[in-house]
Amino acid sequence: EPAQPVRDRVCLIQQPAGFTGMAPKRSRQNEQDDGDEEEETRNESRRIQFAVHLKALNSQFGRWVQEQAGAHAGELWVPGVKDYLAHAEQLLKDFSDVLDAERSAASNGAPAPPPVAGWGSGGTG
Repeated sequence: EPAQPVRDRVCLIQQPAGFTGMAPKRSRQNEQDDGDEEEETRNESRRIQFAVHLKALNSQFGRWVQEQAGAHAGELWVPGVKDYLAHAEQLLKDFSDVLDAERSAASNGAPAPPPVAGWGSGGTG
Protein backbone atom coordinates (compact mmCIF):
# COMPACT_ATOMS: atom_id res chain seq x y z
CA GLU A 1 0.00 0.00 0.00
CA PRO A 2 1.42 3.47 -0.87
CA ALA A 3 2.53 5.64 2.06
CA GLN A 4 0.02 8.24 3.15
CA PRO A 5 1.15 11.86 3.31
CA VAL A 6 2.09 12.92 6.82
CA ARG A 7 -0.81 15.37 7.01
CA ASP A 8 -3.24 12.47 6.54
CA ARG A 9 -1.67 10.49 9.39
CA VAL A 10 -1.74 13.32 11.95
CA CYS A 11 -4.50 12.91 14.48
CA LEU A 12 -6.08 16.22 15.33
CA ILE A 13 -7.62 16.48 18.78
CA GLN A 14 -9.85 19.40 19.56
CA GLN A 15 -8.42 21.35 22.44
CA PRO A 16 -10.65 22.58 25.25
CA ALA A 17 -11.63 26.24 25.20
CA GLY A 18 -8.94 28.41 26.75
CA PHE A 19 -6.24 25.76 26.35
CA THR A 20 -2.92 27.39 25.52
CA GLY A 21 -0.91 24.22 25.13
CA MET A 22 2.70 24.61 26.07
CA ALA A 23 2.80 28.33 25.43
CA PRO A 24 4.04 30.31 28.40
CA LYS A 25 1.33 32.14 30.28
CA ARG A 26 1.13 35.80 29.46
CA SER A 27 1.53 38.09 32.40
CA ARG A 28 -0.50 41.20 32.93
CA GLN A 29 2.68 43.17 32.26
CA ASN A 30 3.04 41.52 28.85
CA GLU A 31 -0.58 42.33 28.07
CA GLN A 32 -0.01 45.92 29.21
CA ASP A 33 3.12 46.14 27.04
CA ASP A 34 1.13 44.89 24.05
CA GLY A 35 -1.55 47.51 24.76
CA ASP A 36 1.10 50.22 24.99
CA GLU A 37 2.61 49.11 21.68
CA GLU A 38 -0.80 49.12 20.00
CA GLU A 39 -1.54 52.58 21.35
CA GLU A 40 1.85 53.86 20.22
CA THR A 41 1.20 52.40 16.75
CA ARG A 42 -2.18 54.18 16.63
CA ASN A 43 -0.58 57.42 17.82
CA GLU A 44 2.15 57.18 15.19
CA SER A 45 -0.47 56.48 12.52
CA ARG A 46 -2.40 59.59 13.60
CA ARG A 47 0.78 61.70 13.54
CA ILE A 48 1.48 60.51 10.00
CA GLN A 49 -2.10 61.21 8.92
CA PHE A 50 -1.89 64.71 10.36
CA ALA A 51 1.41 65.40 8.61
CA VAL A 52 0.03 64.17 5.27
CA HIS A 53 -3.10 66.33 5.54
CA LEU A 54 -1.14 69.38 6.70
CA LYS A 55 1.40 69.10 3.88
CA ALA A 56 -1.37 68.68 1.32
CA LEU A 57 -3.23 71.72 2.64
CA ASN A 58 -0.09 73.86 2.67
CA SER A 59 0.97 72.69 -0.79
CA GLN A 60 -2.45 73.52 -2.22
CA PHE A 61 -2.44 76.89 -0.50
CA GLY A 62 1.07 77.63 -1.70
CA ARG A 63 0.09 76.90 -5.32
CA TRP A 64 -2.98 79.07 -4.94
CA VAL A 65 -0.88 81.95 -3.55
CA GLN A 66 1.50 81.69 -6.53
CA GLU A 67 -1.45 81.80 -8.94
CA GLN A 68 -2.92 84.82 -7.16
CA ALA A 69 0.43 86.61 -7.13
CA GLY A 70 0.62 86.32 -10.90
CA ALA A 71 -3.00 86.92 -11.85
CA HIS A 72 -4.34 89.06 -8.98
CA ALA A 73 -1.37 90.86 -7.44
CA GLY A 74 -3.35 94.10 -7.03
CA GLU A 75 -6.24 92.49 -5.14
CA LEU A 76 -6.84 91.30 -1.60
CA TRP A 77 -6.98 87.52 -1.23
CA VAL A 78 -9.18 87.48 1.86
CA PRO A 79 -11.67 84.81 0.68
CA GLY A 80 -8.88 82.34 -0.15
CA VAL A 81 -7.02 83.03 3.08
CA LYS A 82 -10.24 82.56 5.08
CA ASP A 83 -10.81 79.26 3.29
CA TYR A 84 -7.28 78.13 4.17
CA LEU A 85 -7.81 79.12 7.80
CA ALA A 86 -11.11 77.22 7.93
CA HIS A 87 -9.38 74.08 6.66
CA ALA A 88 -6.48 74.59 9.08
CA GLU A 89 -8.89 75.01 12.01
CA GLN A 90 -10.64 71.79 10.99
CA LEU A 91 -7.30 69.97 10.97
CA LEU A 92 -6.56 71.31 14.44
CA LYS A 93 -9.90 69.96 15.66
CA ASP A 94 -9.65 66.62 13.86
CA PHE A 95 -6.13 65.97 15.13
CA SER A 96 -6.30 67.63 18.54
CA ASP A 97 -5.28 64.29 20.10
CA VAL A 98 -2.03 64.36 18.15
CA LEU A 99 -1.28 67.99 19.00
CA ASP A 100 -2.17 67.52 22.68
CA ALA A 101 0.12 64.48 22.91
CA GLU A 102 3.00 66.44 21.37
CA ARG A 103 2.46 69.36 23.75
CA SER A 104 2.32 66.96 26.69
CA ALA A 105 5.50 65.19 25.60
CA ALA A 106 7.25 68.53 25.16
CA SER A 107 6.26 69.63 28.66
CA ASN A 108 7.66 66.35 30.02
CA GLY A 109 11.11 67.00 28.60
CA ALA A 110 10.72 65.35 25.19
CA PRO A 111 11.96 67.31 22.19
CA ALA A 112 9.41 69.90 21.10
CA PRO A 113 7.89 69.68 17.64
CA PRO A 114 9.26 72.15 15.10
CA PRO A 115 7.75 75.64 15.37
CA VAL A 116 4.84 76.56 13.15
CA ALA A 117 5.83 79.07 10.50
CA GLY A 118 3.92 82.31 10.86
CA TRP A 119 3.61 85.51 8.92
CA GLY A 120 7.00 87.14 8.66
CA SER A 121 8.79 84.25 10.35
CA GLY A 122 10.73 83.40 7.22
CA GLY A 123 9.27 79.89 7.19
CA THR A 124 8.04 78.44 3.96
CA GLY A 125 5.53 76.09 5.58
